[in-house]
Formats: sequence, structure tokens, C-alpha cells
Amino acid sequence: MNKRLLKSMQYCCCVLLALPMLVGAVATRFQDQGERTFTLVEHHKYQRMQYQDVVLSQFDTKMRDVNEGADRQLVQFLSALRKDDFDWWLTSWNQATLQDWQSKAALKKARRVYNFWRATFTKQSVAQLKDFILMGQYVLIGVQIDSEYHLLPFELENGRWRIDQAYMNAVFFQKLKERLTKEQLKVAQAG
Repeated sequence: MNKRLLKSMQYCCCVLLALPMLVGAVATRFQDQGERTFTLVEHHKYQRMQYQDVVLSQFDTKMRDVNEGADRQLVQFLSALRKDDFDWWLTSWNQATLQDWQSKAALKKARRVYNFWRATFTKQSVAQLKDFILMGQYVLIGVQIDSEYHLLPFELENGRWRIDQAYMNAVFFQKLKERLTKEQLKVAQAG
């Protein structure tokens, strides 16, 4: 029995001694290639219609609780800015956006976004509708405020068109906006 125990111990020792070599052999089969990147190409279909010389000149004086379309909701959005009515302006945004802003109350996210838009669209600003784009369940409205092009995504929520901040932050939306902005610049330079 002692011989068997001795033989087992010798075998275990051989395995234990050989284990680092086996692990090393496996580890050397792979060579670190470093960090890599790849490009993801996405194709999105949309239908684009362009407004012909539609300058917004009449704005609402108070909130209207009607569904007259996404472009009419844009007028409500701008009207709230023109009247400097933060609560009215908030009604232009979808629930997911409002909940996100509520969770970031300490950062005053809603107020910061409002201040951005107030600085963008002043009482002296000229707003011209440029694009009406259908993309899935969204209607994207392109508007030129003074010399700057903006694209706002509206979704139908509880029978009302509302702006979706998360959609605005999506990479594909930013790429589309960038492309449309370049087109608007070319048209402005050519005309």
C-alpha cells in the first residue's frame, strides 16, 4: 500500500510540475491584438417633404389642448418660448423626457434645456418651416430659426404630438440632422 501511495504522490507531483507548462502553452496560443473598432452601417428609411416659404408669423397666446399635427405643435412650442411660459413649454415634451428631467432635478436639466431654447428663439427671431419628415412612428419637423437649422422629433402620445428628447440624442438622428443642416447651408449659399 505504501508503494501505491508513493506512486500516487509521484504522479500528483509530476502533474503539479507540468501544470504551469500546460497553462503556459495554452496562454501562448493567443496573442493580444490590442483594442479594435468596427463600423456599423445602419439604413433608415424616411419620407421627406419640404415646406415652401412658410415663415411663422402668428403665435398662440395661450396653450391649446388640441391635436392639429406635429407642425402645429411646433408652433405651440415656440409660442410658449415667446410668452416665456415654462409650464406651457413643458407640455410640448413626451412623458419619458419629463421623467428623465425629473430624475435630474438636481441638475436642473429641464430649466437648462428651456434656457437653451429661449436663447435660440427670442422675440425677434424669425422661424421658417423647412422639412416635414416621416420616419417610422415619428414626424420630424425641420425649422430654421434665424440662420440655424433645428430638427425636432414628434411622436404621438395620448393623442397629442410631443417632442422626444431621447430620440433627439440618438446617433442616427444626429447624423440625419447633420446631413439636412449641410443641405440647408448649400441651398442658402446657392440662393
